[in-house]
Amino acid sequence: MIRDLDHLIEGNRDAHPFLPPDYAELHIYESEGFIRGFAGVSGNRLEGIFVTAASRFRGIG
Repeated sequence: MIRDLDHLIEGNRDAHPFLPPDYAELHIYESEGFIRGFAGVSGNRLEGIFVTAASRFRGIG
């Protein structure tokens, strides 16, 4: 489960240094007190989606 969202966002920014910090709006999926995944959306485009391994194949994303 994703416990440290800031760490993952920082890693994503490090991997994409050419994008401005406000390039995409972040949508977070949380269940039972845990972040299970998140998606970056820019306008009407899905820019990226990340779902924890334990949460895949359960209708998330």
